[in-house]
Amino acid sequence: MAHSYHKPNSFHSTNERPKMAQLVLTLAQNMDGMPAEAVDATKRATIATLDSMLPPLDSMNQGEEKKDDSHASLRPNQVHLLVAAPKRMIGDARGIDRPDWERQWSYGEVLFGDMVRTIGLQRFSPNCSTQLVANLVDVGNVGGATQTERELALLRDIAKQCLSKLRHKDCLSVGRTTIVLPVNASEFEESESRRGQLQETVKAAFSQVWREEQGPLQDTNFEFVTVDA
Repeated sequence: MAHSYHKPNSFHSTNERPKMAQLVLTLAQNMDGMPAEAVDATKRATIATLDSMLPPLDSMNQGEEKKDDSHASLRPNQVHLLVAAPKRMIGDARGIDRPDWERQWSYGEVLFGDMVRTIGLQRFSPNCSTQLVANLVDVGNVGGATQTERELALLRDIAKQCLSKLRHKDCLSVGRTTIVLPVNASEFEESESRRGQLQETVKAAFSQVWREEQGPLQDTNFEFVTVDA
């Protein structure tokens, strides 16, 4: 099955103002149930989103950006990558191609590690004008009487963990949050509006948590990059 990602859909506040940080949040909490092709598509969509925010590699020389980077003034000072993925271990049949020691990792750790390796350590250089910071958000089990309640509780838990990690990193105010959202293509092929409904559900859950507590995410704008999984 071919996998693709869709250009961002934006949700902007009426009084948008420039901010100095951006967040890319990949929601891969259902990764352990996704085929390998969908996981790869999610990684590609995440990295493509980051590439649009970071200095190009060919503008960097031994970890320092060249002075003739014409887009440098338009980039944020900080870009934070957060990957929300499950803690479940991969020591089963799907991890058979991994080295023995790596099968002791969780699905989330494997996805996060693969992304960081693909991005390249050069991108994390302290000499870059745009600082890139990456963290894994561990997704565990949450309670709820129904599937909908559990899904909403999980989104709220992810939102709280994101806020906690950004506070710990002294994150600047985040002007834009881009959420990379894998979706089951078969569930949405009949109606594009259902895809939009899922985006609105995620946005509403995150917005409620982030508005309730003072922090770098309380005034953020949302964009979505959906990945057919």
